Amino acid sequence: MVIQRQFGGGATFVLLVVLVVAGCSGRKGLERVVVSGRIHYQGQALETGNIQFTPIKGTSGPVSGAVIREGQYRADGRGGVPVGTHRVEITAYRVPPGVDLDKLDPDEYRREPIVPARYNVNSKLEFTVESGQRSVTKDFELQ
Repeated sequence: MVIQRQFGGGATFVLLVVLVVAGCSGRKGLERVVVSGRIHYQGQALETGNIQFTPIKGTSGPVSGAVIREGQYRADGRGGVPVGTHRVEITAYRVPPGVDLDKLDPDEYRREPIVPARYNVNSKLEFTVESGQRSVTKDFELQ
């Protein structure tokens, strides 16, 4: 009987620890959605650049982004863009003729911006990522 009580108390303690650990590890982080699409400026696909989603209007979470390649992007790092409203910034620079994009070193050439500041540092572009989706497509046609 004494052995059973000692074992019973220990088993209860072990069960309690397992439940606490399981509860903590089962907690969900931010809900995220993979956002992908095309980006054109004045009717032409942006050859290379970056897109950034910055949370605004009460949206919590980190800034998310992606590289633009041949007019396409896919923001899927860490599971994607957090659900909510984001300010969108798009930057792109001219790539000198004959430069291999896979070996591009930004320090080796003068960076000439392609898209105006109204799409990056002064951007008013917004995009809302809705809950309950795994992925969404968002194209940007810049003028």
